[in-house]
Amino acid sequence: MHTAKVHAGPPGWWRVLTTIASWLMTLVVVAAIDAEVAPDGPGRMHGWVPEDVPVLRGIVLEDGISHHEEWAEILRVMGWGYLRSARNVYNGDHGALLRSTVSHLAARTGHPELVHVPICTYGYSRFSGINLIVTKGLPGQLLSFANGFDQGTRDGDGPHTPNLKIATDVEDVFSADRSRRTESLGPPWLRSTSGTQRAFFIQWQKVHTVAEVIPFAMAYWDQVHRLRVPAGWDPREGRAELRTIPETDGWLADTSGFWTPVERPAPDDLLIAPFNDFPAERRDRASWLPDRETAFLYRAATSRFPWGQIIAPCKPYNAAGDLGDGSHAAYHNGLNLRVGIPVTIAVQVTIPDAAKAEAFVWSEPVGAATFVGGDIGTTRNATASFTWTPSSSRIWPIIVRVTRTDGTVGWLHPAVVPVHPAREP
Repeated sequence: MHTAKVHAGPPGWWRVLTTIASWLMTLVVVAAIDAEVAPDGPGRMHGWVPEDVPVLRGIVLEDGISHHEEWAEILRVMGWGYLRSARNVYNGDHGALLRSTVSHLAARTGHPELVHVPICTYGYSRFSGINLIVTKGLPGQLLSFANGFDQGTRDGDGPHTPNLKIATDVEDVFSADRSRRTESLGPPWLRSTSGTQRAFFIQWQKVHTVAEVIPFAMAYWDQVHRLRVPAGWDPREGRAELRTIPETDGWLADTSGFWTPVERPAPDDLLIAPFNDFPAERRDRASWLPDRETAFLYRAATSRFPWGQIIAPCKPYNAAGDLGDGSHAAYHNGLNLRVGIPVTIAVQVTIPDAAKAEAFVWSEPVGAATFVGGDIGTTRNATASFTWTPSSSRIWPIIVRVTRTDGTVGWLHPAVVPVHPAREP
């Protein structure tokens, strides 16, 4: 059951205490995780697996980046292992390197099934090609990937591997002075040119980073795993026969608002629709999403000018603050959300004329609420809250839609949270 309520937010002293407790919990979690990451191959290949997961079902492989401590709790709930590499320091056969590294990680951690599991990759800039190493070293196991390339003929598994193009507005949409569109609006942004089932993920007001795409990617990959991997597959028995998702079974999301100059901002309520219901003349530049759930998440995650933010049970990744070293690990590690235990979702808006907020988990409605508090005579800094009881253990994106008094709507950046199984009696 989902219920909605309004409140003025917890007292300031309570927020301070809970924030400190969350930071301390996260510091402990991060320290333990970091100690467990160990070398598993040359080329700075390091691996980690979550504790208390009897059988692992996937691997996230990143290249040239290091985010394992920030995503450990999500990976634990997903039941996935983790690999990171820096292949630019290795001059040998990269496919063979991946095979030997996965085998070493499997033997070292007592998870022989790792050699069979699907793999998702992300890399950016010069590290974008990490997905090709999977297609060469462990063919048939690339589930999905994210990178900064124009795909062209680079996709070794063909056009039917769902994937994300990582982008920033300054480098991929506008020139450095943000006054005009760049030439990159050509082939990299045309799905028909590359033939890929691709979503174009814009990180607004960011330069050369993957920070904001990763929370989206974790939820997206969890859903892609459910869509492409047979439900009865046992990783101990061998490799899964990954399903192909027909292009027409997916959803499309309009990207035309991405190209609007800053002085004429487009609404943050992108059109999303099943492939066959989407305007045919706009399909080439549209983002392809595997299903309604991922399209719902994408619309909120690529919001250009969100009118506030989620503040509980945690903030979105980019709003979480750091632990003093640039890490955003506090944003969900240590939440310890459980199936069957109610969770408070709270939002705060920055606009003066908000009429209502509606919360969703994936595309499932949680409820609607009006705003309370705020600056005198306006809703700026006002809050609204909802109660949500998780029904299953998985990765859940919390998504909020805000409606203004004139009827226009916008989407807040989502908070992606892991929900653990219910505690045994």
